[in-house]
Amino acid sequence: MTSPGYLLDFPQLHKVLGAIVNTGRSFPFIILLVVLTPLTRLIVGTSIGSTVALVPLTIAAIPFFGRITETSILEVDKGLIEAAQAMGCNYWQIVLKVMNQRFKS
Repeated sequence: MTSPGYLLDFPQLHKVLGAIVNTGRSFPFIILLVVLTPLTRLIVGTSIGSTVALVPLTIAAIPFFGRITETSILEVDKGLIEAAQAMGCNYWQIVLKVMNQRFKS
């Protein structure tokens, strides 16, 4: 949404978020597992067992989900967004109604 020439044209934020997502995607899981041990112990109460892997797995999945979401949003036809803007839709109406309807069909 913040990429240059798109709905919320904010290139600085787009670069920062892109760097965070790229860093998160390239981080090996075993290192993330070790680094997040104190957070996992705080949340789960232990540092061993099968439920311990849920915290790092969830955090590791966020950048992948973000990249997939970005790709899906960029696939929405710009003409559809322009038509919604011409009809007077605000940002949230475009995101929640126009883009959401596009993905349902």
